[in-house]
Amino acid sequence: MKGLNISSKFTVLLSVILVLTACGGSENSSAPITISGAVQKGPFIVGTPVLVNKLDKYGNASESTVLTEIEDSIGSFSFEIEGNAPVQVISNGYYFSELTGQISSGTLTLKAIYNASGENKQVAYVNILTHLINDRVLELIKTGEVELSAAISQAQSELISALNNVLSVDNIPNFSALSVYNINPDDSVGNAYLLALSTAFYKYAETKAYGKNTSADAQLSLILNQISVDFGADGLIQQTGFIGELTSALRKLNPIEITNNLIQRSLVDFSEPLDIPDITRFFGLCAGAADCMWSARAPMPLPTRGHASAVHQNKVYVFGGTTPNDYANEYDIEPVNTAFTGVYEYNPTTNQWSQKQPMPVGLYDLTAHTVGNKIYVFGGYGDGGFINSAMEFDPVNNSWAMRTPMPTFRYIFMSEVVNGKVYVIGGQGIIDDGPWESGKEWEYKSHVEIYDTATDTWAAGVSAPTNIASGASCSINDDIYILGGSTGSSSESYTYVYNATNDAWTVRSPASVARNGHTCVSIGSDFYLMGGRNSQSTLDVLEIYSTEMDSWREVSFLPTARNWFSANSISSKIFLFGGAAADSSTLLNSVEAIDTSKIQ
Repeated sequence: MKGLNISSKFTVLLSVILVLTACGGSENSSAPITISGAVQKGPFIVGTPVLVNKLDKYGNASESTVLTEIEDSIGSFSFEIEGNAPVQVISNGYYFSELTGQISSGTLTLKAIYNASGENKQVAYVNILTHLINDRVLELIKTGEVELSAAISQAQSELISALNNVLSVDNIPNFSALSVYNINPDDSVGNAYLLALSTAFYKYAETKAYGKNTSADAQLSLILNQISVDFGADGLIQQTGFIGELTSALRKLNPIEITNNLIQRSLVDFSEPLDIPDITRFFGLCAGAADCMWSARAPMPLPTRGHASAVHQNKVYVFGGTTPNDYANEYDIEPVNTAFTGVYEYNPTTNQWSQKQPMPVGLYDLTAHTVGNKIYVFGGYGDGGFINSAMEFDPVNNSWAMRTPMPTFRYIFMSEVVNGKVYVIGGQGIIDDGPWESGKEWEYKSHVEIYDTATDTWAAGVSAPTNIASGASCSINDDIYILGGSTGSSSESYTYVYNATNDAWTVRSPASVARNGHTCVSIGSDFYLMGGRNSQSTLDVLEIYSTEMDSWREVSFLPTARNWFSANSISSKIFLFGGAAADSSTLLNSVEAIDTSKIQ
């Protein structure tokens, strides 16, 4: 098969009806049956042996066996058997990991049972789903009272139900029709279900292997076999803690990396990349059914990090940031160094984006706040370095006006609104607080500068207890909370509170996770602290802080780990926009929403 183009290679696969678990046809047919498919965790590697055993109606292996092998980079195999019969396919070998993008360090055994009867040409796949129901199917048919097709159908329904709190899905094809590639587009939902679970199992195995003298591949074999035996007995998964831990593993995955890994793997043997299932429908987005917290929304028109956003009349306005130059050129946005001037409006009701009048100055690491019917945008980094601009955007008239600039030049500061005044706190700039000059040292700041939107004037407040930048901020009543950030040497978890009325600082309970480049959104008396990064990695952590109880709790994982993003709340929903991905160099245009009313 190697060297054939995509269309010619899969003409045979798509030209037949898949007859695997409930197929008709003559029981007395003696014509050879050709079965083509693939062994995939990720794809098993070329040359891996594939053993086919004929079974009797009780599930016992006969002496009639066929041996074939994997033929290409996506795990393809084919074999021929004489006459109608139940068969079990078993393959043990190394595989390409869709999670790591590497060949596994250990071997894995996968099994599948299906009914090879009816059509003379059939398509079948061996994957973790067929493996997990293997023992259950054998248990159901061992007395001879349940036919194979009915046993497979029952086992599939039971497994879907057992995993419903991890992933919820309806009406997917037979498991042995599913692939980690969209070979048959009609199976795209089922393929995404398979790929999501397959990768989540590996991530779960990684967490189990951490700190132990073992590998993720060894743990994966153990876990799959344990769950297969557990499920095989009664169609239930009763291993303590497994469902919750698998769900957590699922929410830690990066769909972009997995998709790219599988695309690159397909290009080993194909001149064009194969289509990858839309795994974002499952990875952290709507895990579980009615109690789903997360959903994917229409992506931003372009990837960006370090932008600002604000809500006006239930629409979100996103300002500036930094984006790759090719995107800036495509969308006719003038990049200034890496900062740009773009402004976009997002309507959550219609789930649509529209472009607005650009900012007069290109900026990133800026902030934005709505006061009355205007949105005020402050400072950041742009052409020539630190910018102290203050700009007023009129969303009704789609127009801009320049206001009195900030007294100091800085970026990565925090800011909040109290009683019509904007409080700009901390950040980073040069030692004398002026515009950037070559050779001058940068430093973290403790400044508090207060902008009065009514009078277009600035005043000074009492400085923060420490120099701080890259933190998150939220406010309630007259109190502004500075949550975590960086003091220059490390990420912090502290909570400082500035009271605008008394012009004074106090300290409250620190967060459980130290980080910077994160975001805070307030709903009622609770603060939602999300994402960010520390010295090790970009984070997917969501914590909730109760201002009434002065207490923290970690409640969920973000579907996508991200830093330097923006987030806003409308009613009970929080919308997360763009940012930098786990490797910090990949910019995101993804938008995800969490319904906080569904958080337990």
